[in-house]
Amino acid sequence: DLTLENLLDYAEELCYTKEDFLIIIEEFTDIDLKSSHKRKVLAYFYGKSGHNEKQLEILESNLIYGSDYWDLTDYYIEKGDEDKALEIAIRGITKSQGIKNELYNFVEKYYENKNEYDKLLDLLKLKVNNRDFKCTAQMKDSTYILLEKYYKQTKDYKASKSLLLLRFDIEELVDFELYKD
Repeated sequence: DLTLENLLDYAEELCYTKEDFLIIIEEFTDIDLKSSHKRKVLAYFYGKSGHNEKQLEILESNLIYGSDYWDLTDYYIEKGDEDKALEIAIRGITKSQGIKNELYNFVEKYYENKNEYDKLLDLLKLKVNNRDFKCTAQMKDSTYILLEKYYKQTKDYKASKSLLLLRFDIEELVDFELYKD
């Protein structure tokens, strides 16, 4: 039985033209789009068929999980609109449920590439407020590491102090042994 999920595995091999993708889309016009995965697959087919407006419409519908926002963010990245991608990623960080790692990573790299360390600090604070600040015995939070390194390089002691104070605000979330120099 051919379903939308397993059709994706064969689509690249079966479809040579935009019209081929339209044939696949026609077969699944009545599909329930509550599933994030089904929306992503159908949006992919619309994109391959050249129907970018329909692709975008599907990606924008029913944004619930971090992965939903990431798919939409990735759409804008592929279209070359990083500012719109940033807007969507930040909205996803603040509004979505579930895992948000890809969204955080994109925003972190965006701000790092623009040397916007004040916004990286805001991102770290947002992680803390959202309780998305993750530390394990094996690693520190990547945003924290970037800021710590930058503040040391620039000898910005006031900012280092704010970073240190932030550590105390998140005492129950962090193993402080990780942060000893």
